[in-house]
Amino acid sequence: MWNIQTYGENHELPANRIDAKIVNHKSKEVVVLEMSCPWIENREKQDEEKSIEYGPLRWELQERYLGYTVQQYNIIVDVLGGW
Repeated sequence: MWNIQTYGENHELPANRIDAKIVNHKSKEVVVLEMSCPWIENREKQDEEKSIEYGPLRWELQERYLGYTVQQYNIIVDVLGGW
């Protein structure tokens, strides 16, 4: 699912529009992908901010998919192409 809003069943999610969500029912995994394009000096800061921002969403997905592993990958590419 690409850029689809996720609504919380257990609590309100302030950040709920992730770039991609992949649910693998065979391996019981949920992968959340979030992309960002900050300035060069802000790559590490942006990675940390995205992890904090989508923490409640990861918790909600863990509650929704019981027994599944929920992981978030932040794809940070700076404005000049560094990663």
